[in-house]
Amino acid sequence: MHAIKGGVTSVQLRDKNISTKSMIKQGLVLKEKLQEQNIPLIINDDVEAAISIGADGVHVGQSDMDVKDVRKEVGSSMLVGLSCENIKQAKLIDRDILDYVGISPLFSTMTKNDHTSPIGFDGLSQIVSLTKLPCVAIGGVKVHHCTEIFSRGAVGVAVISGICGQKDPELAAIAYSKQIANYQRI
Repeated sequence: MHAIKGGVTSVQLRDKNISTKSMIKQGLVLKEKLQEQNIPLIINDDVEAAISIGADGVHVGQSDMDVKDVRKEVGSSMLVGLSCENIKQAKLIDRDILDYVGISPLFSTMTKNDHTSPIGFDGLSQIVSLTKLPCVAIGGVKVHHCTEIFSRGAVGVAVISGICGQKDPELAAIAYSKQIANYQRI
């Protein structure tokens, strides 16, 4: 909850090693705390859990459930996001099904050891140019990357270790929030 005090604007619940039942249990507690702050909760990969929790959205990867099936399951009231790792995948994005695209990985990250080759800033620019959907940069994003990420067309950053892996998650979140606010003023 320290990160929320620091300005985090949405939270994704991601744990590849727990059951749907455990995800629902954690998600319900988290959803209650986030609702008090009007912060959306996105569930990673587990559509059943997202529905049971009443989450605000669900995010899937390329090897997870097909986004057409995800949309059928969750309907129109829940956000649906998809990770996109390269130009080929970006060209297949269906704007009528998705609400946003997570462009990943921007850089190498220790929080996901099976990721594809990092795409860097140039790859980010190329993928952003291929879609009209809001794009979020994911993977190894540090505070000092924010200005470049936003100047390349992304509308958000997804961060784990840059906030949760820090000694003071609240201060880390404040640093990201300041960078984002500074860019938005430009």
